Order: sequence, then structure tokens, then C-alpha cells
Amino acid sequence: MSDFFDNESEIEKPEQENSEKKRKKKNDFTKIIVYVICLSLVVGGCFLAKRFIPKKRKASTPASESNEIKLLSLGSDAIKSVTVQNAYGTLSFYGENGSWYIEGITKEKINTAKTASIVEAAGNISAIKEVTEKMTVADAGLDNPEIKAEILKSDDTVVSFCIGKDSSVGNGCYFKNDDNEKIFLIDNIIKDDLGKDALSLAESKMPAVSMSDDISEYFQDGKLYNCDSITVTGKNYPEPLVVVKNDDPQAAEYIPYKIKSPDNHLAENIDKLFEWFGGGITADGAYSYGISDFARYGLNDPDISATIQIKNKTHTFKLAKQDDETYAGWCSARDMIYKIKVSDDDGVKEIVNSKASYFYSSLVCLYSIDDLTDFVIKTADNTYSFAIKANSDQNSADKYVVKTAGRKVDCKSFQNLYEYIITLSCEDFNVKNVKKGEKITFEFHLKNGGVDSIEFVRASDTRYEYSENGKAMGQISSTRIIKTLKYASALANGETLPPLG
Repeated sequence: MSDFFDNESEIEKPEQENSEKKRKKKNDFTKIIVYVICLSLVVGGCFLAKRFIPKKRKASTPASESNEIKLLSLGSDAIKSVTVQNAYGTLSFYGENGSWYIEGITKEKINTAKTASIVEAAGNISAIKEVTEKMTVADAGLDNPEIKAEILKSDDTVVSFCIGKDSSVGNGCYFKNDDNEKIFLIDNIIKDDLGKDALSLAESKMPAVSMSDDISEYFQDGKLYNCDSITVTGKNYPEPLVVVKNDDPQAAEYIPYKIKSPDNHLAENIDKLFEWFGGGITADGAYSYGISDFARYGLNDPDISATIQIKNKTHTFKLAKQDDETYAGWCSARDMIYKIKVSDDDGVKEIVNSKASYFYSSLVCLYSIDDLTDFVIKTADNTYSFAIKANSDQNSADKYVVKTAGRKVDCKSFQNLYEYIITLSCEDFNVKNVKKGEKITFEFHLKNGGVDSIEFVRASDTRYEYSENGKAMGQISSTRIIKTLKYASALANGETLPPLG
């Protein structure tokens, strides 16, 4: 048996070998096909990439590796002065303590960062190339150049050059050094730098009130925060608006300024003017380095003029409209006329277009509970009187003890009522001086013994006119007044009041 099986295995072996060879051939053939497909994909991908993907731009040659020709290389410390003659005239720049100024123009009127860039441009010029093709000085516009410049160096030697017209192919302008006959092509930006007029180099900040020892108490952390008075006049002000310090020490804690003229009002939005006086106004340039053109730009009759007084010193800003987006500006600290661009959301435009009522405080009731001994509301039919004392019980959550007709009322409810009252605000400062009609009076009995009163008289179905100590101030919503009476009545009758908002 064993021999039989041995023979059988020998008989089958050649067939197995043949089968394995066939499989191997088949596998090899499959691999070849796969390789061919992969190679086709790679070649095809490369073709598509080359065909459809944009070629990378070559990086521009760094200046250090380019063929630029250095014509001038002077640091500012190697220059004493630069004189430039261009379409606007002649400008002479001189250096002093590291800054550059313009002859004939007061130093503080100059933007020294801008003048420094002019001097740097004049002292550092590179050529794109030398013009080797046949070209005359006249062809390059150098016989009557657009710009002529002269540099006085620190060693008292002089370098001068001129810049002619632009290249016809638009890739630069022509340059010639006066001690050399060669003509070069330079970048147009140099012509732009040296072609500026004097007004484009003006300081662009209208100066603020500056601090000095005699008025230092009006400043905090170096910034103006206080004054004695501010006067505003202009086309929207038939009468001058005069703002002074609030002389009521208690009220001044909340509203530090009041309006003295044309009407007596507490003042708000004064911080907008302090931004002018304390921070200056940023301009976009200048119309004039002097004030001879005052009338030409309307500054003799400006849209607005604001003057601040601090002790015996005054500082004034004037603005006159040139068009919807531009104003001419002047301030007393510097006699020049500025060009100021404004926008609808600009604080400058907001004030220029303002009227006196813009500075009126809309608050009707000013005093805090801490200022009062009593608060009283009177109508034709009822009186609601609330006596107020500080709570001596340190274990109590109530800050005050409040009573009406001898009965204690809920302290938190009274605070909610009073918070509602002090949020009453004027909705219209036009007054009708209404004398007859339903009348309501608020009385504020102060700890200093004084009594201030506010009187409300029905002016229409929707408005009450209110007066402070007999002076008509403006109009207020009748809904708010009616709700105040309703809440006061409820509290006087022992009810509790939620926050009234």
C-alpha cells in the first residue's frame, strides 16, 4: 500500500509543478498590467498638471542680487539740507536735533515724519538701469526737469540732480546727476516723494489744551478733565451756549456742569467737547499755514466755535463746512487752517450739526435718596409724603427706614419707586409755558435744609410740561407721570412694589 501511495505522489507531482508555473505566469502578467496602468496614470497626471496648473511665478530678484545701480546713498546724518524745486515751488529742508523742518514755516506746524521721508528719498536713489540707447537730455525731459534737487552734505560739498519725464513705456522716469552726463531710469516713487507740496507735509493734529504748572489741577493723569466754562456759538446757535460748573454741591456729584445760557439746564454731552479740548482734532491735511484765508474758508462765520476757559487761559476751535465730508478747522493754539474729513458716525460732525439742546441733560429728577429727608408728591386730590432716615439697625437688610403718615413702608418698594422716578427723562426741550391744566408737584427735601421742586402741568393728551423752581424746561411722557402716581398711591396704601423698569 505504501508503495502505491508513493507511486501516486510521484505521478501527481509533475501536474502540481505545471499548475504552479501557470499561476506564477498569471501573477507576473497581472503585475505587468498593474505597472503599465500605474505608469500611464503617472504620465497622464504629469501631463494634466503641466497643462492645467499655472506655472509658478519666479520670485523677484532681491535688491541685493539685482542689477540696480546705486546713484546716491546718504544717511540723514550726512546731510545738512535739501532743497527741492517742483511744480509747487521751492522747499528747503533743514535738520535740527534729528528732525527735519521747512524754511519759512513754524516748526510745530510741520509733520517731521513726513519731512524725514523726503530727505531720505532725496539721499537714497537707485537706478533701474542706465539708458544706453540714443537719447538726448531734451528727449528725457531733463532740459526742463519736473524736479530739481540740491543736497548740501555735512562736509559742505553739494550734490545736485534733476528728474525728467516718465518713460514712454511707463516703467520709470529719467534721472540725471548734474556732474555726470549719463541718463538713468529710476522708480516713479522717487518723483512722487520729491514732488509734494508744503501743505501735504503739515502736522495733522489740531493741538489740545496743554498742561502747565499753573493749571495742572485741571488735568488728571496728564489729560484735561475739568474747566471753568465752555462757550459754544455757531450757525445752529442763535444765542451763545454757556456751560459753567454746577454750583450745587450735591447735584454736582452727578452732573458736574450746568448750562447758564440761553436757558438754565443741567448739562450733558460735555465730554464730547472735552475730547476736542483734551485730545485735539485729527485733520487730513492743511489748507493754509497762515490765517490770511480765514474768510475764504468761512472761518470768520464758522458753523461752530467752541471756547474753553481755564483760569485766565482760553482755547478755541472753529470749524466751517466746505462740503458734506470736509471742514476747514482752526484752533487758537496754532495759526493755520486745517482740512478735516468727517463721516456720519464721526463725533466731530455730530457736534458741528448740534443745537443747544444737544447739551441739555434729559434727566428730570437728579437727587439720590441719600440726599433727602423727605420726598413728597402732590396732586389736586392727594399728597403722598415719604419720610426717609438711615437705618440704624445693622442687622437689617434695609438701608433706610421709610414712613408715610407715620406708618413704615417697605424699604425695597420705596427704592423701586424712586428708581422709576429718577429715570424720568425729557423727550422734547421745546416749551409752551403752559399755565393752566392738571398739576402735579414733586418736592425734594434736602438734608442741607433746602427744598427743590419740579412741577408737571398737563400740556396735551400725551405730554406734561415740567418746570424746575418755576422755570419751564421741556416735555415729558404723560404715561410715565400717570404710572408714577399709581405706584406712589399703591405704596402709600401698604402695597409692595416690584422693580418697575
